Amino acid sequence: MLTGCYNLLPSNGGGQANPPAVRTVRPADIAVPAGYRVEAVATGLDFPTAVAFDEQGRVYVLEAGYSYGEVFTVPRLLRLEQGGGRMEIARGESSPWNGLDYANGAFYVGEGGGIGGGRIVKISPGGQVTPLVQNLPSLGDHHTNSPVVGRGGYVYFGQGTATNSSVVGTDNADYGWLKRFPQFDDIPCVDITLNGRNFQTGNPLTPAADTVVTGAYQPFGTPSRPGQVVKPSFQPPASPAVLRLRQRMV
Repeated sequence: MLTGCYNLLPSNGGGQANPPAVRTVRPADIAVPAGYRVEAVATGLDFPTAVAFDEQGRVYVLEAGYSYGEVFTVPRLLRLEQGGGRMEIARGESSPWNGLDYANGAFYVGEGGGIGGGRIVKISPGGQVTPLVQNLPSLGDHHTNSPVVGRGGYVYFGQGTATNSSVVGTDNADYGWLKRFPQFDDIPCVDITLNGRNFQTGNPLTPAADTVVTGAYQPFGTPSRPGQVVKPSFQPPASPAVLRLRQRMV
């Protein structure tokens, strides 16, 4: 079990949590089937998101470098050493780092790219970071994530959506990205014909108490029209999507 620090958005009335200043790990609090036991392997990590093992059985942990609520730290790949020590293998400049796989002597990391677009990067045991693909549409709620190395030299990974409903709204401003990328929205994978349903909200991008109208698959503040056709994109690819790529450098 790996534990770390997390930052939560306010619940807006749904439920309240008052976490202690120091998190206590109590394996007995976790129910597992008979014959299994829970043991804390590492604590005090900073937004851990993934674990991988090399040929020698050594444990590697990915720290995201970001939490919803606009908390930015440093994304890192760490190796857990015997005796509780940690060795930094690599660190990134753009977060979050989501998902980790180890194959053929190298690490593969999904870089969410909350600032500059998503990437899949390959990291050598010595810490050299090589992008395999970049400029992915990973600027919104859900990011580039979870690379897995499969057969034939392919790397499979997920590409998340800008929003939860294909409509950019005030919740995306709460997450922070709408103010950084006001023209960003969801990208369909097939032609979408809109019925012109639009939604009026407050405008968090201006100091005045004005309102805007936004339609599906449109930038914030842009209404849609009945019968409007939204075309898919292949560069950047659609979101959401499960994608694959061959291991070649861009």
